[in-house]
Amino acid sequence: MRALATLTRKASARRILGRVPVTSSLIGSVIIVGLISGSLINGPSPRIMGAVGINTSNPGSDWWSVFTSTFFATSWLDYLVLLGVLTVGVGITERIIVPWKALVAFLLGNVLSSLALIGLVLVGTINNDEWLSYLGGDFIVGAYGGAATALGAATASLNIVWRRRLRTWLLALGLMSVLYIGVAQSLQLLVGAVLGILAGRAVGTGRRENTQAGIFSSPRESRFLIATIVGVFAIGPLLTQLASTFALGPLSTISDLSLQNRPDADEITELCGGSPGCVALQDAVGINSTGAVVLSLIPLILLLLCSEGLRRGRRLALYTALTINVIFAAVALIQLYDFMSTPGLNVSPSAMLVYVLPAALLPAAIAVLLFLTRQRFQVVAEPSSGWSVIKKTVTLVAVTLGAYSLARFGEGNQGRSTLGDLLLQFTHVVIPFPMPFIVQLPQGFTTTLLYSIGGAIIWLGFGFMVFRNFRLFHLGSFGQDERKEKTMELLKRGGGSLSWMVLWDNNSYWFTPDGSAGVAYQIHHGVALTLAGPFGDPEAQPGAAKAFVTHCADLGLTPCFYSVTADVGQALAGLNFRALEVAEETILNLGGHIIQRQTMAERPHCTEQRRQVWHQGPLVPLPHHAATYACATGRNIRGMGCR
Repeated sequence: MRALATLTRKASARRILGRVPVTSSLIGSVIIVGLISGSLINGPSPRIMGAVGINTSNPGSDWWSVFTSTFFATSWLDYLVLLGVLTVGVGITERIIVPWKALVAFLLGNVLSSLALIGLVLVGTINNDEWLSYLGGDFIVGAYGGAATALGAATASLNIVWRRRLRTWLLALGLMSVLYIGVAQSLQLLVGAVLGILAGRAVGTGRRENTQAGIFSSPRESRFLIATIVGVFAIGPLLTQLASTFALGPLSTISDLSLQNRPDADEITELCGGSPGCVALQDAVGINSTGAVVLSLIPLILLLLCSEGLRRGRRLALYTALTINVIFAAVALIQLYDFMSTPGLNVSPSAMLVYVLPAALLPAAIAVLLFLTRQRFQVVAEPSSGWSVIKKTVTLVAVTLGAYSLARFGEGNQGRSTLGDLLLQFTHVVIPFPMPFIVQLPQGFTTTLLYSIGGAIIWLGFGFMVFRNFRLFHLGSFGQDERKEKTMELLKRGGGSLSWMVLWDNNSYWFTPDGSAGVAYQIHHGVALTLAGPFGDPEAQPGAAKAFVTHCADLGLTPCFYSVTADVGQALAGLNFRALEVAEETILNLGGHIIQRQTMAERPHCTEQRRQVWHQGPLVPLPHHAATYACATGRNIRGMGCR
């Protein structure tokens, strides 16, 4: 049995590798070359690096380096990142286009991105640019440009939605790595992404699905783009902290503005007034503990949550992200003023333009972008849920500060600090942003513990409540009883043979502005699943189907018309919907039916009608997924297979 299992695993591995032969060959080549040269752990030796790396200070000396540099990296961590980039970039490319095209795009992209990088470094050196001229002193290795070029070119073969999204992610990754990390490989990645996208647009890489995105294109994709921008610039400061030893990008200093810096040992001793017990507590549960680290990351965690909310069009996410970036901008401008007011300051104009101003002005630019696009984020929950989030957060703040005050009094801190120190300590507990003033640290175990984790508890609780709010919807000004009455009235005007599902419990209802038709639906995991087709005036039903799609786009939902007739599909023509036939029904004409003995030929006339599912998105039927998730979470939808 073990031998059989081993053979099965080997066969599965061969099948997987056979699907991506170019990716497998490149990864194998990098690993084999690294083992032979002994560079997998600490990178190539200076002699090997000089022979295979791109010499940006003398680019014409070793022309072959644009090829040989592909199979090397600078350290074991760089090797892991390089293998990941090859797996994702070239692997996805092979699944989109044929392998030989993926290989050609990779090789050409690697050469062209290397040449473009050499040109940028030369221009920067000639113009005395501090960042680019610094890059000119190193040998460059890696295949980041080739992988990005191949993936960027392959996006030309995708449908319009995924083409936009993959290009946005690729450019965002390249831009983030350049601005925050700023090493030569990150610049090569961005250049390769741009070259690949331009080449794909100009030449093409295969058959493109020319599908129009219809109503869904503009609001959804613009929200996605803005959410990506907010998310990228939330992750960036974390990257600079992780890569603090070698980060060179223009925004590599922004973590000093967005993350609370932990003081060193001498500063802690001074803030503790020289008390050994206070110093030990700060290292264990205080300002140098895990709780303090989590508190410093709270703004970035909230921005990541807001990026998801912005993707869904949530107004609460807009207000939260706007507030955080305004605070970041205010703190940055205050620190910029203090920096510029330093006596004897001597900073070159290029350093000021590249490193200081972008880090200070970026939060303000994002805040302005969010303010200008605020009309695109109109999805709200019930008003009571918003007030509930505010009340619970205020209560959490009051309880935390009250407990901190009692602990401070009980552990004798009032004799070592003033009331002003207490108020300043409150700001550090509640506000998870760098503060431009020094605060006397508290003493005592409970006080120190609350000082370090109190703010993290408050804001993690707030983030959890906000995320739950993102899943709620304000579905209309009617109450549930009024909606049911209006639904009954419209059903008398017109409906279908399955319109009895409209009256199920837990249904939500949408009505046309003139009240002539409506749609019953349920929301499951971001999908607005209708129950039968529109109901109401027969002539208003086709227009109601199209208007319901617009309604779903405004709420950030994906519409799925379950168990509707082909007439609804005709009304949705041109809106990027796909149909999946789920049933056929026979409708008997019972108007003048008389029960009597008849032959087969004399039986009453009947008509057949096909029931279909019309959904936007992938070929996998969304209603099946919605039903599966609903059953798994205990949300039974009758008629959809739940047991």
